[in-house]
Amino acid sequence: MKYIHKTSWLFLVLLILSGVSACNEKTPGVRKPDPNPGLQVPHYVNIQIKENDVFSQTKFTIDHFNRKIYNSVRLPYKTELDTVFLRMMISSETKVEIKNLTTNETFPWTVEKMNSKSVKVKGGKLELLLSANINGVNKTEKYLMNINVYSYDPNVITWEKKENVLPVAAADSKFITLNKTLYWVALDKHAKFHLYEVLSVESYNFRKVEGTGDMPAILPHTLTQDTHGRVWGMAKDGEIYSSSDLKIWEKIQKPEATLAWTSILYDANLKGSTGEVKMLLIGEMNGAYKIWTAAPASMPAILTDITNEHFPVRNALVRTVVEAGIKRANLIGGTDRLGRPVENLFFTADGKGWGEIKFRGKGFNAPVRGATLIEKGGRIYIAGGEYAIISDDKSRLNLFHSDDNGASWTKMTQEKTQATGFNVTSGMSGIISTDGEDDVFFFLGGIAGGKPTADAWRGYIKKN
Repeated sequence: MKYIHKTSWLFLVLLILSGVSACNEKTPGVRKPDPNPGLQVPHYVNIQIKENDVFSQTKFTIDHFNRKIYNSVRLPYKTELDTVFLRMMISSETKVEIKNLTTNETFPWTVEKMNSKSVKVKGGKLELLLSANINGVNKTEKYLMNINVYSYDPNVITWEKKENVLPVAAADSKFITLNKTLYWVALDKHAKFHLYEVLSVESYNFRKVEGTGDMPAILPHTLTQDTHGRVWGMAKDGEIYSSSDLKIWEKIQKPEATLAWTSILYDANLKGSTGEVKMLLIGEMNGAYKIWTAAPASMPAILTDITNEHFPVRNALVRTVVEAGIKRANLIGGTDRLGRPVENLFFTADGKGWGEIKFRGKGFNAPVRGATLIEKGGRIYIAGGEYAIISDDKSRLNLFHSDDNGASWTKMTQEKTQATGFNVTSGMSGIISTDGEDDVFFFLGGIAGGKPTADAWRGYIKKN
């Protein structure tokens, strides 16, 4: 294999298993009836690299309806594939022929030689023909396989600034979708809460929602939705509230007056639940930190003690994903009980047992507070925020992305169409819109130059 960044050879692992695909939840729910019962078809595909692990988390989508295999997260810009080792777990009775659709070369593949005989994949378009004699009947199946590579650099983003286009200079803000309506919530420099319906992000068109004058000073960056759509948030005074309409907020009770809430996490899959949504909260009482379960109009209860002194008890970014019916959560950044920056990714499947791994990625340090987390198509972005290690270039936004649920991060290069730098440090809201095939980033408000701003930034990735 040739790779211009001096990457050595690539191992492409294609595991063909019987059963249900576990690697891709995007596989169409309506599956094409199998015309060849007994003949194995692809159900798991991934890529592994011998020395460079940049592709090690690449997952392939398997579309059984259309008989296609492809990686939805493309390989890095300027990756050049020549030959790879194709490994398949399949019965030795199944005959496999591979055709390179770019060169029109066809060659056999066998289990016995899968570790010693390479496959020519130049061009990245292959046809896999599987055949076997099942009970005296010859059966065949054909899959098209694409190894997709970026034709442009997805890590270079260009920004355009729009000055004073927001209805309020926002010290803290966030987008929330409730009942299929997109809202923008903001807190001004006087800690007054503002609520707007977003008529158009692209044209910065907002309509003020009335009836929020007497509500508590909810901090927008703490807003979290549970599975029933109810919104939870922490106020400036440290109390936690929940709301079904963003206008009327109910305070969550405290079992003890000395209990101080420090974070809102997420609603977990709790065993023995009666169907009532239980939000997980972090609270400190008498010097001890615990995770609590809470629900509207009921008294919170202790779920588990936090014994790891490095666990993020404040300001962590929370990212959840549902896998095989189980909601999993990752905590990124924040500070521990002593106010130290958290350097590891913490993860859980039930809110009680937590694991941790060290972040990977050149130049990445998790934010301690104020960052914005948005995602699109499985890719996570972290923008802005305050960091324990200060960047030398204070005129540029800290912007990273991850394709593996937050374990490793890549810093995005920025180009500016204007002389003014993108120097928002915290409190901005972010959303990704779609313009044709292009993703467009919108970041609104936040603290810039030490003051709340009514400016907005539009970012786009140049495609060749």
